[in-house]
Amino acid sequence: MHKYVIKRLLYMIPVLLGVAFLVFTILSLTPGGSIILGITAKPEDIAALNAEFGYDQPFLVRFFNYIGDIIFHFSLGTSYQTRQPVIEDIMARFPNTLLLTVFSMSIASILGISLGILSAVKQYSVLDHTLVVVALIFASIPGFWLGLMLMLLF
Repeated sequence: MHKYVIKRLLYMIPVLLGVAFLVFTILSLTPGGSIILGITAKPEDIAALNAEFGYDQPFLVRFFNYIGDIIFHFSLGTSYQTRQPVIEDIMARFPNTLLLTVFSMSIASILGISLGILSAVKQYSVLDHTLVVVALIFASIPGFWLGLMLMLLF
């Protein structure tokens, strides 16, 4: 069992590097300085911002510096918006995210288990079929879309 876990973890490393490379590539293709500073930014201001964020270096150098900072310094970089370390922005929002996650998982578990027991007790009844259809509908709806619709509703 122990060897299986290590083997799975070793398979995850190239996948994580591939995803990081893909996201880094996509973000590198987006315009940087003119978007952050605005349309009326002077070329020297854009050049200074590019030097600050390292955009004046070759792509692969920036990518390996980013991966090195993550592995050796536990640094996710600097936020374009707040100019603070990204980890500070994440940690500032983490308590609310954890609370929302625990609360929603608790409600989902209580409802799911209760309705599953009810469906099992009333097997092959109209209630059972209705609960199965409702469960299939909610399982089929993409979470991001349902979240957006619930935000609009409430």
